[in-house]
Amino acid sequence: MNLENLRIIVDERERKSGIPELLKSVGLNLEMKTLPIGDYIVAPETVVERKSIRDLMASVFDGRLFDQCTRLKEHFENPIVLMEGNVDEIEEIAENPLIFYGAISTVVLDFKIPVIPTPSATHTAKLLVSMCSRKDAPKGPYLKK
Repeated sequence: MNLENLRIIVDERERKSGIPELLKSVGLNLEMKTLPIGDYIVAPETVVERKSIRDLMASVFDGRLFDQCTRLKEHFENPIVLMEGNVDEIEEIAENPLIFYGAISTVVLDFKIPVIPTPSATHTAKLLVSMCSRKDAPKGPYLKK
């Protein structure tokens, strides 16, 4: 597959994750910009919100998670929450892991947003490439708003 014809729009704040460099290294075209919603736009109707396990927990407790889910659903037909890291960390981070699992259940059941786990940035990059390289994903530049 020729990845040079594929494009992902990446939020500027994702640079420090290392994922944009991984995507570039396999030949994907990236458009870096500050996105108001989500972290990766892999197709016109598909946005990915990437969260580390720790950030996911923090966003549950400060109320950001459900607000982000509401905005993702308002603006994209296919929002996805990507949960990156070792799920065993939840036991270390949260006094009550049921709060974490309750929040994940709410995202999946109430917001109808899939939550996809990946163990690392490398696996996240591979998942993003696979989403972008689906036959229904657009080729070349898009979302130039």
